[in-house]
Amino acid sequence: MAQERRQLRPQAVEQEWLRRRRRVDAIRLEYAAGKGFRTQGIKSTSLKIGDGFAGWAAREHRTVQIENLDEVGDKFVRRELLAGENFVSYIAVPLIIKGKVKGMLETFNRTPLKPDLHWLKFLETLAGQTAIAIDNSILYQDVQRSNIELIVAYDATIEGWARALDFRYKETEGHTQRVTEMTLGLARQMGIKEERLIHIRRGAILHDIGKMGVPDHILVNTGKLTPQNLESIRKHPQFAYEMLSPIKYLKDALEIPYCHHERWNGTGYPRGMKGAQIGHAQISQRHANFFINNGGARATAVARLLIQARRRVQEKTGIDLELEIELIGEWPPDLREALA
Repeated sequence: MAQERRQLRPQAVEQEWLRRRRRVDAIRLEYAAGKGFRTQGIKSTSLKIGDGFAGWAAREHRTVQIENLDEVGDKFVRRELLAGENFVSYIAVPLIIKGKVKGMLETFNRTPLKPDLHWLKFLETLAGQTAIAIDNSILYQDVQRSNIELIVAYDATIEGWARALDFRYKETEGHTQRVTEMTLGLARQMGIKEERLIHIRRGAILHDIGKMGVPDHILVNTGKLTPQNLESIRKHPQFAYEMLSPIKYLKDALEIPYCHHERWNGTGYPRGMKGAQIGHAQISQRHANFFINNGGARATAVARLLIQARRRVQEKTGIDLELEIELIGEWPPDLREALA
């Protein structure tokens, strides 16, 4: 734009964009960007289609050129708005995309300007390029906005699923939110990168979603569970996998609802994963569950536990941090309480 501006040599340039208002006189030309103005008046531009030279150019889809603004009197409707600018000549070129006016490119000069045909054609070409660039930018912003709205809607949906489970299984009401917050805290302490945390959050929210497939009489049973009942409950990670795996949006979050009951020594379920086969996300979620279910340790307490774990790792060569976190669950209660 700077190079073209030097070639055209206007002393002030402004872009206006059509904006839709809630009122009936909805569509108006309003200031979008400008350069070369001495005052801030131009920023208050707001014209109906057909008002002033810019509005007329927009309505007629054609360039408007005024060699001497003093000669047009009140037809220059922004004279008071631009008082102090001392503009003499003016040109307005509509920004047209696919036959529709999207805005206006205006040039102002403080000295007389009598451009030739080549100059005007160049300005109109520049206006066309500007229109395409702005339209592409708006399209990109619309796509980004739609993507964000879609992500928000997806996240609200999975949070709704989790709340439905909480309502169904009263003993865990609010459990999902607490576990999710604790899981993210542990994940950060374990050094998991921020870009993965969004997937870990979704996985933590859905960690017990597979219990939707467990019969009510087992899920809400307050008495002793039979081996058959326990076997049914142990199927909930597999149910979660079957429910969520067809959803591409949740592919990177699936490891938690599917694998959060795996244990370091291989005695977990449903896959019997062992050692390094178990990812950081599953470990952070599993131990968030442990802390919540054993007194609801605060985030500061978790941080202290992890600091202690790291110190123990430094003293024991060959022991991974994940294993040390796994051993936290087996620490004596008095040690956990002392660190809380």
